[in-house]
Amino acid sequence: MTIAALLALALNGALRLGGETLERLQHAQRDAERLALVERLLRSAIEGLVELEVEEGGVRTLSWRGTERGVLWVTWLPQHPSDTGVVVARLALEPDPAAEGSERLTLALLPWAPEITLQWQRADRVELLTGLEHARWRYYDGRTQRWLPRWDDARAYPWLAELSFERAGAAPVVWVFALPRGR
Repeated sequence: MTIAALLALALNGALRLGGETLERLQHAQRDAERLALVERLLRSAIEGLVELEVEEGGVRTLSWRGTERGVLWVTWLPQHPSDTGVVVARLALEPDPAAEGSERLTLALLPWAPEITLQWQRADRVELLTGLEHARWRYYDGRTQRWLPRWDDARAYPWLAELSFERAGAAPVVWVFALPRGR
């Protein structure tokens, strides 16, 4: 009787451990699929950038600006329900309310109009990634051959944009995007 009870306990423990392992593996697979999907979305949005110029103070300028905290640009997005399909897009690193000390990556879209006041609290917003640590954007200037923490040159796009981050228990991630006609 005692041997049967011990065997039952051992079998129960093995089944529980196997179930937890399977659950962890499924979570890791879903997480990897989410990362791959977000990378494809960002690659499509950034590398497939439709170049638009915006008139600011009577001067036609390119519409791309970036800091370590995010990227802002004007683009044509025909799927957006705005009248023209022209939107101001922002990829931003923000505090993650679900994980203290972590950040999240969000995409926000606002319809573009001349003399627009950007009211991000009214934007269409999508949370792309959560639980990010040590996240930052950088921009590569092909003329100086240097990575910069910000890009505000109204005459040219950066050659490359880089997003790097870490997630708990995972290897660091670095995504590099080539901008069309970047310098």
